[in-house]
Amino acid sequence: MAKIPFKVSARTARLIGRENVANAEAAIIELVKNCYDADADNCIIYFDNKFIEIPHILPQSDFQKVKKNTTENVDLLTSSYAFDKKTQLYHLRPEKNEDKKKILKDIFNKICKIFIIDNGDGMTKKIIEKHWMTIGTDIKQKEIRTSRGRIRTGAKGIGRFALDRLGTKCDLFTRAKKDIGYLWRVNWHDFEKDNSTLDDISAELLDDVDLNIEKNVIKILTDVKSSARISNSIKFSKGTIIEISQLSDEWDSDTVKKLYSNLEVLIPPREGKVFDIHLFSSLEPEKYGKVEPATCDDFDYKISANIDENNLATITINRNEYDLSKFTDALFKRSAMRRFPYDRKVFKKKSFVIKKTLAQLLPGLKDINKDKMLEQIGPFDFTLYFMKVISTKKDKKKFLYRDFNRNNRRSWLSDFGGIKLFRDNFRVRPYGETGSSWEDWLGLGERIAKSPAGVAKKGGGYKVRPNNVAGVINISRLANINFEDKSSREGLQDSRIFDIFKNLILGIISEFERDRSCIARELSEYYKETNKSEETKAKAYDIAREIAKKLQQDGDGPKREPQTKEETMGVAILDQKDEIEELKAEQRLLQVFASSGITIASFTHELMSLESKLVSRVDIIKRLFSKYVTKEQCKNEPEHLNPYIRLEYTKKQDEKLKQWLNYSLNTIRKDKRLRKNINLPNYFKEFKESWKTIIENRGCEINISNDKLTENTIRAFEIDLDCIFNNLLINSLDAFQRKDAPADRDIMISLSSKDNIILITYEDSGPGLSKDIVEPDRIFEALFTTKKDKTGKDTGTGLGMWLVKSITEENGGEVQLLLDRKGFSINIKLPLKYQRNNNGKV
Repeated sequence: MAKIPFKVSARTARLIGRENVANAEAAIIELVKNCYDADADNCIIYFDNKFIEIPHILPQSDFQKVKKNTTENVDLLTSSYAFDKKTQLYHLRPEKNEDKKKILKDIFNKICKIFIIDNGDGMTKKIIEKHWMTIGTDIKQKEIRTSRGRIRTGAKGIGRFALDRLGTKCDLFTRAKKDIGYLWRVNWHDFEKDNSTLDDISAELLDDVDLNIEKNVIKILTDVKSSARISNSIKFSKGTIIEISQLSDEWDSDTVKKLYSNLEVLIPPREGKVFDIHLFSSLEPEKYGKVEPATCDDFDYKISANIDENNLATITINRNEYDLSKFTDALFKRSAMRRFPYDRKVFKKKSFVIKKTLAQLLPGLKDINKDKMLEQIGPFDFTLYFMKVISTKKDKKKFLYRDFNRNNRRSWLSDFGGIKLFRDNFRVRPYGETGSSWEDWLGLGERIAKSPAGVAKKGGGYKVRPNNVAGVINISRLANINFEDKSSREGLQDSRIFDIFKNLILGIISEFERDRSCIARELSEYYKETNKSEETKAKAYDIAREIAKKLQQDGDGPKREPQTKEETMGVAILDQKDEIEELKAEQRLLQVFASSGITIASFTHELMSLESKLVSRVDIIKRLFSKYVTKEQCKNEPEHLNPYIRLEYTKKQDEKLKQWLNYSLNTIRKDKRLRKNINLPNYFKEFKESWKTIIENRGCEINISNDKLTENTIRAFEIDLDCIFNNLLINSLDAFQRKDAPADRDIMISLSSKDNIILITYEDSGPGLSKDIVEPDRIFEALFTTKKDKTGKDTGTGLGMWLVKSITEENGGEVQLLLDRKGFSINIKLPLKYQRNNNGKV
């Protein structure tokens, strides 16, 4: 019987490798891990991406470089630029043909490269042939530790396909200690040859390469100003340089910035140097540098848990939430505050330690844990940070919180929030990925939905919110052998052991929740005892809730109307409480706007000085310049080299900037914050004039009709009217930019009056509300927005239409969407009841 060997097509091998690298960012991280496995102290990621966009001006050396590397469409390149002999610079000619623009962009994109550099062990010829060229090698499984004792991060032997994910061509320069250098080269397009098997594909290997790693690093990082400092501080006697060209992705400014942010959480915060990552970009040579792991200094609670090989958890709880100077002797005399860990001694120390077995963290599991799953998890450690971002004055007074900067906390949590999983010093994605469905992979939000109790609720039940925590879990391939990678390298395989592991983490979090809740209950009770008015108010709310409960028929039936004075009073109290809570929420939003206004007001003098110099400065330059070169002398120069045309362009930009400064400064004028008689026709005339430049630049037209207006004066805050109609106009301008917008860009504002009511109808010729909005009135809800980026993420504030409705209602008016009309239309009704004559009488 003959034995027939299996054959693998080259294309299939390439596809298998690509399936194991989720995206370009994951590919970079895989290569960084290879640097770590090579015992490197440092890894440098360098994006030579200054040509990611078509440059408008090119030095002669750069132009020749691009031309030299262009094998086709050279004529298009040379015809697209004009050379200025005086400045020795190439200037991009105007081009309207989109196909030519695309070809030109491809020419420049092909010059872009990615370099991955490390000072690790490098590779010998034997290692290249035996391991690097073997797809799916098991060397990292057999030799788990490196020569320096590091636990290797990879295990499947397919990480080299990350090179293919990033670009078509790859040159790898490597040099081991006391060895010559080697150049390994591959073109991944070779894998696409028809009917080719893996055995038919070869890479090039050139030995006896005179490779000086350090000199090459300095040469590669020429455009990076810190290159000399890098080469001096890092030894490059050995190592590897990977050069990837003909890139598959556009590594623009935003993409590199996102990668840098993710690299900040790739390695957990550690004391002492383990492995340093540096990132540079020729597009922004001064922007990046050494990647520093995220650290947290301003926290309310820090929980550190270590689980050892005997399944014992040592949990350290560090409290940093309270202003201890406000803790009185009377507070510590309460029975609960005399016991550990709530006594004065522990509070002064700020931290305490508790020890529990894993079974105690998950009580009840041991009884059904017949196959001893708990014992199969292995040692790990966990650090959790809790940071609240909102604290009212009442909360601060009741719970004796210390001061904190909410903006700094909110920003830090936005960048580094979520509980992240690390294995052997490298992050396991996507756990804790901010902004993704995996950010709350432990289900903290689900716990709150089941138990939405406040922190001071009697009987407990308090659960921490996922947006108030950040954390780090450290596991290891050696200690936690039952945690297997998914083949996609995105996460660990789901299993019963992993589910138990997640519940253990929640069990540790529960220890913190219990501690914070116990303290909050005691502080709340103490506050009630020392503030009798609050106690009386609380009793009134309890009585009101009882009355409301009685009015609710059969639990789920309709409410009957209050009949007695007590019932009416009870319903009114609860309604007033709801109104107060809504006002508090609105107040927090308005504080954000107030801070923006204060910032502008602080620089009013400087801005007004700048505004007065705009536009006129160009005329001054022209007048001075004309003494040396006249306009007639420049008439034959191309537009991009004609100084008079360029100055005229600058003047137009100055006019735009002046218009925006006028708008900003007028918005915060003090007289606009005073209630006064406002002549509506005059107001809208000035409104139209203030937006004139912007409206014209956008190709729009505003028409104002007041023929049906019999009463033309209303008493109001001018800033309120500004807020309403500025927001409506901005929304219209944005709508006109949509793909489904018609060619006409008209805005109509109609004014009429009847029965002491001013009716203002605002409408535009845009595409109208999105058809995806099932309930149109939702646009008036705070934070509701249809403005998204390409990924579906909100880009609008969601506050514009909420402000329109809120301000109108605060002035005794109402708003109504006119859904039967084309475009967007809305009626705004304002009463005339506040109108006064010139003598100040109503």
